[in-house]
Amino acid sequence: MTLALPLRMLPQLALLTPTVALLTQLPQALTQTLRARCWRCRSRVALNPDKGDEKKGGEQTAVKLPKITVPKFSGKYSEWVLEEYLSSGHAEVVKPSEVVKKGVVYLPHHAVARQDKSTTKVRMVVDGSCTDSNGISLNSELMVGPTLQPELRHLIIRWRCYSIALIADIVKMYRQIKVADEDLVNDEGSEFPLAVSRVLNEFYIDDLMTGCHSIAEGLEIYEQITALLNRGGFPLQKWSSNSKDLLKIIKKEADDVNQNLELKTDDVIKILGLKWNREADEFRFTVDLPPLQAPVTKRKMISDIVRLYDPLGWIAPAITTAKVFIQQVWLSSVDWDSELPDSILKNWTNFRNNLKAPTEFRVPRWIHSKKDDKVFELHGFSDASNVAYAAVVYARIIDEQGRVHVHLITFKTRVAPIKQVSIPRLELCGAVFLAKLLNEVADTLQVPKGNLHAWTDSSIVLAWLSSHPSRWKTFIANRVSEILTDRDLWSHVASKENPADPASRGTQQSECVENLLWNQGPEWLHLEEINYEKAS
Repeated sequence: MTLALPLRMLPQLALLTPTVALLTQLPQALTQTLRARCWRCRSRVALNPDKGDEKKGGEQTAVKLPKITVPKFSGKYSEWVLEEYLSSGHAEVVKPSEVVKKGVVYLPHHAVARQDKSTTKVRMVVDGSCTDSNGISLNSELMVGPTLQPELRHLIIRWRCYSIALIADIVKMYRQIKVADEDLVNDEGSEFPLAVSRVLNEFYIDDLMTGCHSIAEGLEIYEQITALLNRGGFPLQKWSSNSKDLLKIIKKEADDVNQNLELKTDDVIKILGLKWNREADEFRFTVDLPPLQAPVTKRKMISDIVRLYDPLGWIAPAITTAKVFIQQVWLSSVDWDSELPDSILKNWTNFRNNLKAPTEFRVPRWIHSKKDDKVFELHGFSDASNVAYAAVVYARIIDEQGRVHVHLITFKTRVAPIKQVSIPRLELCGAVFLAKLLNEVADTLQVPKGNLHAWTDSSIVLAWLSSHPSRWKTFIANRVSEILTDRDLWSHVASKENPADPASRGTQQSECVENLLWNQGPEWLHLEEINYEKAS
């Protein structure tokens, strides 16, 4: 990709300064082609020059950039970012003859400052949505392809299976591409057996989240992944682990070959939006909300709710309450910038204040799984109320010494529909929710079907599942058909022992921290033998 830095702009184009341009040579033809210049690969995007005013078509469009103020880093953009692009060979100076050349399109850019980053505190963002005189932008002409990276939820779930965590990210990934990832693995992967599956399945964009069960294995993984990705021009940086011994060995090995390797040794590390305390090896959930300012409007409330980043549903009872607030404010028909009705405002203010409480919700990262475990089971629970229905999955592991470990894996909730639906039918919807969630987690962790167990406190749902769907009316029959076909997977649990109950009703965040049933599952789940009651 040719990134052109026009350091010597002509006077009439001064309003573009500073601009890093994606230089597109537009031939006089029916299509235009944007070429990405790489070492071994080239991508093309067809652009149509005939849209819009033909007098303006293909001519260079000057875009006036707004003044950008970056606190603390003001004046450092050219010094830190643009100069680094040039020195790395990722940008080139635009020749004066090309600046005014017909058929050249410039994309504007701006600086983004992230003071919480240990590297690259100021970054460049190029605006691919900026249109030319024909109303065409680079983004408008790109086709949406399939999702190539693994789902974030699945990546975190798998990461929790390693006793020793190992993370890193790729240095300037989008500017390092020499060959496509799949080609790299296919071409070179045979030499690095430990690295192949991890490169394919344990990267989210440029973040590596992998692990191991011994220091020796961890060192071998580090060496193989580093060597494999270096062949494609993807050096890794900011290695970190919950094992100090492993980090010391990695650092020593890098020093022996004169490699300037950066390690992340902070106690709390943010990875994929989650806070991970590597010393305690646990996730910590906190909510960072701005001070509440009057008037409290629907817009402000929704803005606060979308800050509740909980990809695995670990504080699902609180999330349920937040979803109910959204439903209530929509039913109230209040305008976006009007103050919330008194009936909602008081409850929302109390809920919001509770979210900002300093108490942290903590979840162990490692679920105590190893290759020699005697038992690895998944237990799912579903429940429903007139507020919402919910499903939760726990991992139950019996290790080689016979010790039982139970860990919360994931949770999902859905607010009950506005149209009145009976509780038994909502319980059935919760059971469908659980069936899908169990299958998702089982596929992610490769747990066989025989080790899956589903629980509900609804005897009516169990009765519906005990008969062929053709016996029931359409609503019930359709949902019974969606649930796991093996009736033996389903058992009855007492309502007071159902951990899905608080999430189906909604609670405060502080109650999630204190609720042992929610955090650890029912007490009998920790026993070596479980009584699977098939009906109440």
